[in-house]
Amino acid sequence: MSRKTVLVVHLLSLMLLSGITLSFTAFASGVEEERKVGVEVGDWGIYGNINATWSSNDPSFTPDANLILANNTVWFKHVVTDVISTVIYFRNVTHFRDDTESTNNAWIDVEVGQGNGTLMFVSAGLNAGDPLYEGTAEPVFINKTLSRTYAGVEREVNHLNLTTTHRIDTDVPQNIQISLDYYWDKITGILTERQGSYVNQTGNYLTSWYRSDVLVETSLWSSGTTPPVDNAGESFPFWLLGVALIAVLGVLVLYRRQRTKRKVRKHRRPRMHACKELQSGYLKHILLN
Repeated sequence: MSRKTVLVVHLLSLMLLSGITLSFTAFASGVEEERKVGVEVGDWGIYGNINATWSSNDPSFTPDANLILANNTVWFKHVVTDVISTVIYFRNVTHFRDDTESTNNAWIDVEVGQGNGTLMFVSAGLNAGDPLYEGTAEPVFINKTLSRTYAGVEREVNHLNLTTTHRIDTDVPQNIQISLDYYWDKITGILTERQGSYVNQTGNYLTSWYRSDVLVETSLWSSGTTPPVDNAGESFPFWLLGVALIAVLGVLVLYRRQRTKRKVRKHRRPRMHACKELQSGYLKHILLN
């Protein structure tokens, strides 16, 4: 089985297991993009419009402590304190409804995703079909790039959607669905919005959570400026499209010739395995934090 066929099977398996809508533009990149930090020391972002709600008819249900904390939060602010290679260090200040504040430090390597600030920053300049972080056994890909308005300015942002639904067969069966939506500014890599929902149907009991927040202020752009255009059209080498088209046609012709020479074989169906990042426990952890 060719590498490309393995990649197709892998992506289809991921789509079937997770419900992610993946674009086959993932095949178009070919060369991995260099991971780079898009922020500098002193850059900051403030997140507001914080929404944390829950409901349940289960008398034993107790909302998670992080949901309660988010419900009592007015805003939180991330300030970049240091940048070393692809690692971003930042300070988080959280302001609560009772006018108290808490402060803690976090970091994230935008190349491999390590750190306690994962998903708050990603590499600058990512495109639809690029893996969110490199080097993971089961990469999660950016679904699409689109325009949305944040902190008063229309920005080009990268969107990631993860949705998983599964059933736990016990004496009282459970049906669980978790969905996450994340948006990052394409040019800087800063998180601009996130939404998450959790639904658990256990017998006659239905429990659900919802949490969201959005970037409302930042030092990275202002409402009076126009964001730079990444990879402007006039600088794009359109002649590469012709070269790529010829190369693809050549591969297809060669593949068809080789296929006619081979006998039809039965291949053992590839074993599909669950993506680590899409396990409900992992998504639930992201949703609550």
